Amino acid sequence: MSLKLSTSRMNVLLTALLVATTGGILQIGGASWDITSHILRQPETFFTPSHAMLYTGTGLTAIAAAIGLVVFLKNKQEIRSRSFYTAFKLLIIGAAIQLVSGPGDFMWHSVFGVDGLMSPPHLSLATGILIGTIAAVVGLARILPHIESKRNQRLAKTALVPAFAALWFSSIWYIFFFVLPLSNGQNFTFNPDPAAAIVIATTVLPFMSAMIFLVSARTIGKLGAATAVAGVVISMNVLANIVPASNSWGHSFPGNCSPSFQPLLEQTLRSIK
Repeated sequence: MSLKLSTSRMNVLLTALLVATTGGILQIGGASWDITSHILRQPETFFTPSHAMLYTGTGLTAIAAAIGLVVFLKNKQEIRSRSFYTAFKLLIIGAAIQLVSGPGDFMWHSVFGVDGLMSPPHLSLATGILIGTIAAVVGLARILPHIESKRNQRLAKTALVPAFAALWFSSIWYIFFFVLPLSNGQNFTFNPDPAAAIVIATTVLPFMSAMIFLVSARTIGKLGAATAVAGVVISMNVLANIVPASNSWGHSFPGNCSPSFQPLLEQTLRSIK
């Protein structure tokens, strides 16, 4: 039996990776927006626009994983011999974690009320998102040599820019879980040890950022590609964090600090003390 996958099935797998990339962007963008909302205490409910964006991304990731699973079940031998097989395994694992974390987050909110940045469902969801973004990057990079169409090759390389951006941004936030003193909930406090947080922030964060920047430049292989990745990360940060937060800031600081920003200021001052 030939181990060659048909062009149509390769196109289906590429489509799945593109869907996963879109899902990753929506997930980390929505998650970052949601974290900003939690920090500002505005609003404190499960049903929010940021959650809608986040779980739309989760749905897309689940669809991409399902597509990969169906193709794998129909072409077990052919898929197992390909380098991108690992990417789809990671995608399925990441999607499964996210699908469990969503209801878990709803239950946590229902039982324990307001939570901080670090909570079991938040951490598991972030883990699933991170695995999914890794899967998208690995899949797009490894599927490239198997794509015959020049047009689809260009499409895959272009998609690597937002895929790396989603990986970079999700990695930053994953590290923030263990750095930022923003994990005071109504019933639990998961704030990190300040000394450990300083070490992580000054070593792991810059190393990770530099590594993703260099790997993206080498993988995409186009002049300015890594800069484009960094630009997407900055844009995501502005749209998901700065814009929502700016709507809650007063015209002067700190005297006219808005009520929604006050809890963040008080919490930060307490952590310093």
